[in-house]
Order: sequence, then structure tokens, then C-alpha cells
Amino acid sequence: METPLLGLHFKVSFDGDPSLKQEIDFQEVSGLGTSLETETLEEGGNTLFTYHLPKKTKNEKITLKRSVCETDKAKSIIKWVEDAIYNFTFKPLEIKILLLNSNHEPIKGWSFSYVTPSKIDYSGINAVNQALVIETLELNYLYSTPIHND
Repeated sequence: METPLLGLHFKVSFDGDPSLKQEIDFQEVSGLGTSLETETLEEGGNTLFTYHLPKKTKNEKITLKRSVCETDKAKSIIKWVEDAIYNFTFKPLEIKILLLNSNHEPIKGWSFSYVTPSKIDYSGINAVNQALVIETLELNYLYSTPIHND
């Protein structure tokens, strides 16, 4: 019987600049999908079907969420994001996101190329609630490649 994987065991690694090469803990990753845009073509005189011709792939934005920590090992990555957004200084990176099994072995993954930041956001800060401050990063990329462990 196959054991389904839980989405709570994963790792995110940044590469492309030696000063930014590191793994960072995130509590949530989304935007791992890619879709195929198509163009419809109807054949003249034939109303029984429509052709859907492949046009190009469309990438989602990668969204990474994590709690802000007092001693933050992700300072260099956050600076990379802030440099892009506030200073318009872009240094594209490579990112790998790996889904791990219970033995910490990669089972499935995604490699993203030419990644650049597009947004940084923080959850609300409230003096009444004792909630974590969540940092959300949105990233664009040029293309992705699936990683399979066969």
C-alpha cells in the first residue's frame, strides 16, 4: 500500500549568489503550478468540435510564508527582496523546493530559474492579540523544471 505524503515536510533552498546560498524554513509554500495556455481554433463548416492549440506555459507566482524571528538567519534573503522592491536592484536567483518523506529524503521537487522578488508583505500587528507576525514573499520566475526521484 502506498503511503501518501504530508505537505508539512519540505525545504526551500536559494542559490545563484554565494552570499545568498542557504536553506530557509518556511511554514507555507504555494504557487507551484504551471498551466498551458491554449488558442481555440474552429474548423470552418464543422461544428462538432474545437481544436485547442498549445500556445505557451503560464507560471504562478511562488508565495513563501514564514514567521518573523528575533534572530533571523534569512536576513540576506530578506535584504535581496528589499533591494529589489525598494531599490530596484535585481539579482535573479535559482530556487529549489523539495517535498521530503519521513526520512528527510526528497521525493518530489521543483527547480525555479531566474527568480526575482515581486512583493513582500507582513501580517497585521496588534497589541491585543498574541499572534505571530507572518512575512509573505511573492516571487516571479522565468521557468520551472520538475525534479523527480526515480
